Amino acid sequence: MTVENLIRSMEESAEKQASAAVVKGEADAHAILIAAQDDATRIRRECREATGRELRAERMRGVVTAREGVRQILAATRAELFSAAFLEAEKRLSTARCEDWYPECLGRLIDEAWERLGERTMVLHADPRDVPLCGTIITEKGYPCRVEGDIATSGGVIAESDDGKVRVVNTFEERLIRAKEILGVEIGKVLTGE
Repeated sequence: MTVENLIRSMEESAEKQASAAVVKGEADAHAILIAAQDDATRIRRECREATGRELRAERMRGVVTAREGVRQILAATRAELFSAAFLEAEKRLSTARCEDWYPECLGRLIDEAWERLGERTMVLHADPRDVPLCGTIITEKGYPCRVEGDIATSGGVIAESDDGKVRVVNTFEERLIRAKEILGVEIGKVLTGE
């Protein structure tokens, strides 16, 4: 082999190696490009998903905050309505003596007290304005008791056993207090639609 042939052979071999290196480089570059595109697609998808999760979480925080605000407003409104209803009841009861139904109502309150005391002799404590009416009622019913005009009330009586050991408070004010306790939960359910 001549030197020229040897050089040519070396050049051809170098060209083949260079061509192979270029082809391999292009293939590696293409593979790297595909992998980079796949990574970019995956990263974009992960970013969208993370952003979506954050947005949903923020929206839920807003919904929870709004619901709590509405609950607080409803609770305050419910309390105001409840108070207003009982204030109106107190106002109406303060003028009950002027109503046609009052004598019958007072009679029922005295009957309840009589029954709760076990139908024994009692002392009725009444507002001085009710003493004559109480006297008429106990006379008609034949209850053995006396009436004292020694309390201030919108209506009703306080009954005590003769010995003072048993006391029944049956005034409008006391009944309203009991009604608030008993009806408070029920009124709250009605107002909230439960």
